[in-house]
Amino acid sequence: MRSRGSQTMKRTDPIAICRAVFLKAVLLGGLAAWSAVAIGADHEAPHPVRNPGSPVMLAGDWVQDDASRIDFDRLPRVPSEHSTVSDVRDAGGSRVNQHNYLAHFDGRFWAIWSDGPGVQRGPADQHRNRVPGHDQADQHVSFATSEDGMHWSQVRDLAGSPEPGFGWIARGLWIREGKLLALASRYHAPGYDGLGLQLHAFEMVPGQPPDWKHLGIAFDDALNNFAPKLLPDGQWMMSRRDHQRNIHLLFGGTEAFDRWESVPFVGYRDTEMAAEEPYWWILPDGNLVALFRDNARSGFLFRAFSTDDGRTWSRPVRTNFPDATSKFHGLRLSDGRYVLVSNANPRRRDPLTIAISDDGLVFTRLGYLVGGRHVDYPHVIEHDEHLYVAFASAKQTVEVLKVRITDLEDLDMAGVWAPPPEPLRTEMDVDGISIAMHLEGNWGTSDKAEEKYSDTYFFLRPGDRGLVRYTPQLPDAGRYEVFAWWNSRGSRYHAVPYVVHHAGGAQTVPVDQNEQGGGWVSLGRYRFDTDGASVELKADGFPNYVVAEAVRFVPVAEGGGP
Repeated sequence: MRSRGSQTMKRTDPIAICRAVFLKAVLLGGLAAWSAVAIGADHEAPHPVRNPGSPVMLAGDWVQDDASRIDFDRLPRVPSEHSTVSDVRDAGGSRVNQHNYLAHFDGRFWAIWSDGPGVQRGPADQHRNRVPGHDQADQHVSFATSEDGMHWSQVRDLAGSPEPGFGWIARGLWIREGKLLALASRYHAPGYDGLGLQLHAFEMVPGQPPDWKHLGIAFDDALNNFAPKLLPDGQWMMSRRDHQRNIHLLFGGTEAFDRWESVPFVGYRDTEMAAEEPYWWILPDGNLVALFRDNARSGFLFRAFSTDDGRTWSRPVRTNFPDATSKFHGLRLSDGRYVLVSNANPRRRDPLTIAISDDGLVFTRLGYLVGGRHVDYPHVIEHDEHLYVAFASAKQTVEVLKVRITDLEDLDMAGVWAPPPEPLRTEMDVDGISIAMHLEGNWGTSDKAEEKYSDTYFFLRPGDRGLVRYTPQLPDAGRYEVFAWWNSRGSRYHAVPYVVHHAGGAQTVPVDQNEQGGGWVSLGRYRFDTDGASVELKADGFPNYVVAEAVRFVPVAEGGGP
């Protein structure tokens, strides 16, 4: 492995990048994320002590206003070798492979994963890229070994059969005191959130083939995310989710595999995010950073810092690093850099990407590992100048990529950013009043909802940003009642802001688009001049779908109500 000093890749200063990108955004008239990023000290480069509230996690000339606008298909491709450990896609959705973990121990590679029954969600012949229902009863943990990480042994059972009504979830490989331990959580199916949750440990017994013996319960009411890692103070630490999805941290593991102290970390609904599947690493200065998937579907990772070996943490802050609400993993390389493997496209789990950072705080390059299909739940290890990345395809495979670390130096980020879509303009006629409709952002169109006003309607996916402005040609000044129409198909945002611009100013009216779909809903009565009347709907990365259909202006007699 080459030393950090002998790297030929150009090193970058994250603080300088943050300032340069902000200046570029200002000069270009950019708005949204980066215009906000540099307003106030909190939005300069992050630091665990001086600036833990900074949202900056992704930066570079190629990162413009909003990181969710990255054209992920244009990311530079990372060369790799590929192998398949297990593939159950031919089972037509009736089997699941997921929760992949890797380790290198005793001269060979080890892979473990959850292997169980699936629930078909459609015709069997359409399940190769469709995720089956998973985490059902009778799920096992399987394992395989490899001499080179590319050619794998026969799949074998690791943990044995669970009790009736229960299942096993693979939870990582832990090298402790020269022994290889496999961790698996027992859960009461379906899903892990419920009583009966326990984290168990199994020890590998050398042999041909190797076997595993059950050591016992490592911690009750616990589902960790990854195997424990050593802290600077010599203790092990790993995350713990309880049966109510609240996150704790476990400290210990030195005296015995089952000796832990549990400390509350983040409640599932204690902050603006719904914290899930946390991960952490040690920064060069010895402080810690933790990252969180957000099940509230903000479309971005959250981050917190600790300066006392994980005992206390800063409040988690939403970063500008996009995420598909999916599990991620990363590590610090032996050369001092950091990598993060994730689903960075907030719209879907495709592709799997790898980000590179010099300091563990700000990532300045992003590469495309594998895609063109549903890929998720990565785990990455470093061995012999290569990265080995395990992942699943539609939760039905265990696959491994072998990436030469030096190939990460050649990622060319030029031309990655996709400019915002051109504004769309259309017109409609509602009750004889012509209304111009102006749209900005990532609006899509659909005709699926039965409650729609016309043949098609516009929508934003969770995490997307957009604006629609309705401008009527009112025949006369006077009082009008304003109505809006939307459909309630699927999961809609509960507080969509409609802003009515009238002769006396502006009034914001939040509406729940899950309710009252398929009809006209009043936004209030207002006085309008013939010019300047409009209704705006602005979505700022809401965690659910937002739809834009039609508005209506109905004349109201003077003195006729408020």
